[in-house]
Amino acid sequence: MGRILPEMSYDLMVATTTEPPTAVIIDWVARYAGVRAAREGGGAGRGWQLERRRMLGWRHVATIDEPVRAEPGDLHEVLRAGVRNPDWLIGLHLPLGAPNDDRELALALATHLAETCEGAAFDPQLETLVWPAKPVRPVRAPREQRIRLIHLEWFIRPSRAAADLPSRVIELLEAHCPEALPRRYGSFEPPQERFEGVTAQHHFGAFWNEEASIEHGGSLFWTTTRPVLGGSATFPDRRDRFRPPGAARAVRVALSLDGTRVEDDAAWLGRTIELFATAADDLDAVYAHGYVERNVILRRGVWYDRDSEVYPRVIGRWFIGLPDAPMWLAWFGPEYARLVGPSFPTDQQRARGAGLLVQRGPRPMDLGELDDVPLLPAELVITRTAGAQRPAATVPDLD
Repeated sequence: MGRILPEMSYDLMVATTTEPPTAVIIDWVARYAGVRAAREGGGAGRGWQLERRRMLGWRHVATIDEPVRAEPGDLHEVLRAGVRNPDWLIGLHLPLGAPNDDRELALALATHLAETCEGAAFDPQLETLVWPAKPVRPVRAPREQRIRLIHLEWFIRPSRAAADLPSRVIELLEAHCPEALPRRYGSFEPPQERFEGVTAQHHFGAFWNEEASIEHGGSLFWTTTRPVLGGSATFPDRRDRFRPPGAARAVRVALSLDGTRVEDDAAWLGRTIELFATAADDLDAVYAHGYVERNVILRRGVWYDRDSEVYPRVIGRWFIGLPDAPMWLAWFGPEYARLVGPSFPTDQQRARGAGLLVQRGPRPMDLGELDDVPLLPAELVITRTAGAQRPAATVPDLD
């Protein structure tokens, strides 16, 4: 869903009209003494490792991704202007601080791929074309705006997250918010799967369950129709040896919405609140929350910079208790409902099914507006020490 991650590599992107065949890389490598390229893991479909001979043996230069399908909207506007019909995308990734000769080697390969396969090579760090020298079409700057982002997130017990969970999610979205239904989906960007045709729900469910079966915990995300800005599902780590003491497992399902639009439309605001509550109840969530992040960038997706607010939510794959930050919307399953009810005014809460729905205000409230933090029972709330978050003293057993 386009969030900026910490910079871990120096990247180059190549968009092409024709799919780059393996021979393009093999023939290019053959031109250079002391350079080789090998398939990651020794098998097909995993990309390549580019290496160079040094005094102490072969050393990693760059990772070359397997080509993936792409659409014009997936590309940075400068890269899109460099190729007439972009159908394929390849990433090259060097370690931060890579020596100049390694960067030059990767730039030469990116240029070769672009020239050979009717494409363009792009440096995202400088936001400039590497090749061709001039764009083949005008660069169209994207419309960029700062928005209030509404983020909804549900924590679902693994015992309830059976094989039919994806179909239940799809049915909820169809009934309450069709704009949140998947358009494209996958486990990396750009998403490779399309939600279309009579078998759309079946294929989506199969993909979901395949990610859910990954031992270390898989994930998927999907694109949507505005004002919904994307959805995702994150699955728990199955390995007990990595579970922190006191932590529990939960499946996280999330949606993001353009709060700037939702807040100004009473119908959309009502639908958002109803979707949040209905999904929490129907999916038997142990906990769910809705919060607002300010000054988020909307441009070909959702992005953050130093001026964007990042909510102090619970991070990581484990369910470790209730957040220590106030939320505009909150749902407490039966494990929590009776215990947290006294913490909220009666006019902010209402029972729904086996749980408790709390709405702090009639419209989405951000951190600056939620100045009174509810005094939830201390044993249910996570703790933060020296920047680290630790499980609450009491976390429900969800297995």
